[in-house]
Formats: sequence, structure tokens, C-alpha cells
Amino acid sequence: MIAGEMQDAAKELPAAIHTAVPAVILCFLSANVSYYVLIPWSEVGASDTVAEVSSSGNKVTKSIG
Repeated sequence: MIAGEMQDAAKELPAAIHTAVPAVILCFLSANVSYYVLIPWSEVGASDTVAEVSSSGNKVTKSIG
């Protein structure tokens, strides 16, 4: 659908995909790295979901506001 509106879809669509996919992967990796850097290992090891630990009121959310 989007490719039908592009001028040179055969050239631009692969370039867009090859740019967007690594960007999304980089966002996920940076989020995960920040979890492990900011949350103490004792809390990370005690939970199955690290993101839940970060939103439960530890130093990550306290430092924001």
C-alpha cells in the first residue's frame, strides 16, 4: 500500500526497511541495557520481568520524578 505511493519503491523501500529494523533493534537493546545498569542485580535476579521491577518504585522511577 505504501510502496504504491513511492516514486522509486524498488530502491527506497528496501533502504527504509534496512534503516528502520536496526533502529528498532537498537531501541530495544538500549532499553534492556539501561534496565540492567540502573536496577540492582538482586532485584533483577528475583523477578521474571525486569520491566515490572523498574516500574514498581525503585531508584529508576524515583530519579525521574
